[in-house]
Amino acid sequence: MSKKILITIISVIMILASANVVNAAVLKTNGQTTAVPVTYTANMTYYEVSIPASIAAADVDKQFTVNASKVNLRPDQVVTVSITSGCDNEGYVTLLRQNVPAGKKVASLKTKLMIKGKSMGTDNRTVARFEDSANSNTNLLGAVTLGALDTTELTEAGDYKGTLTFKLELKNK
Repeated sequence: MSKKILITIISVIMILASANVVNAAVLKTNGQTTAVPVTYTANMTYYEVSIPASIAAADVDKQFTVNASKVNLRPDQVVTVSITSGCDNEGYVTLLRQNVPAGKKVASLKTKLMIKGKSMGTDNRTVARFEDSANSNTNLLGAVTLGALDTTELTEAGDYKGTLTFKLELKNK
């Protein structure tokens, strides 16, 4: 008996729901017109972002760029690239001397990450921003600068290395 009641209730709900689906402009007189919007949502968001495979620090300020190509975003979207690790709260990247002999202290050098002369920090480590525009392939933040390394004749010779981890995000504005 309960199955029949349940089937009856579901049938009534289906009939009521289908009655509300049809929304149409009704024309009742000769020559009357109506405007009907035609819509389509193209969900073809696509982008390719290039991050340098290796970044060289130097004795002078050194720039590197994060580029994009084939950017096809919705007007309400933005692609950002940020650094999630590899620099401290003030934007410094520590480079450690490689192949240090056993028992010897590992020497380090520091370089500072900056965008347009502003330091990277905990609250803002974004290095690139791309959005739907006439130059959508251009990093709207510009080139990233690595500050000059402060080396002297006392700096231990050798190769120094650090690692930056980048994160790519597609966000709504």
